[in-house]
Amino acid sequence: MMLRELFDRMATTDAPLDIDAVLFRCVEQELGATDDLGGGAIWARLRIVPIAGDHYSLKDPANIPSLCVSFIAAMAQHLSRSLSRSAIQHLPGGRASR
Repeated sequence: MMLRELFDRMATTDAPLDIDAVLFRCVEQELGATDDLGGGAIWARLRIVPIAGDHYSLKDPANIPSLCVSFIAAMAQHLSRSLSRSAIQHLPGGRASR
């Protein structure tokens, strides 16, 4: 999905988008911040991944490893699920054979 198309869909609907999304959420948040930082209203399938630091310190050298490891793990999981879905769709009848 192209980014412009995604923004257009977000602007024209009140329902959360039925797409996979990952929120890399800093563990240090302002008092009263919700777990999903409001992302649940935008994405129906939101996965929250905690990372070190806060919005400003997440790029500090001490926090970069947490961000990198979390990002790589999230992408690997997404690719694994996507490849599994793709393989299943190409089976006769579009689903896993028994």
